[in-house]
Amino acid sequence: MKKLILSIKKHPTSYIVSFIIALVLGLIPLLTVYFVQGRTIYAAFNGVGYSLLGVFFLAILMWLANAGTYDILVYGFSQMFTSMFSHNPNKYHDYVSYKDDKNSKREIGPRYYVSFLAASILYAILTLILYICYKM
Repeated sequence: MKKLILSIKKHPTSYIVSFIIALVLGLIPLLTVYFVQGRTIYAAFNGVGYSLLGVFFLAILMWLANAGTYDILVYGFSQMFTSMFSHNPNKYHDYVSYKDDKNSKREIGPRYYVSFLAASILYAILTLILYICYKM
């Protein structure tokens, strides 16, 4: 938790920008469903629910990427394209050096999935409010 707080203090604008991006990405399904289903509170409830799920799953995928789940895939593609299209040697000699370099960058870099989780919590609160309004 201390590393996260230090990262937020070190990169506050990155977290704010990624939070705004998460909100805008959530607005796309919200407005689409709202206008397609007929501008009712039920349509708004459905749209906010889809936005909640979309932003939450993006946060999960970003967390998995930050954990290094896709490193072997990315390393393989980078090696393939470097050998096919570049005449310069690759800066990584093997997968271990690639993994070490990425892990050191991940420790000091911002964790954008936190902003997406915060946006999904905001959409969850909005979903709850709309559900209460719909049931009244």
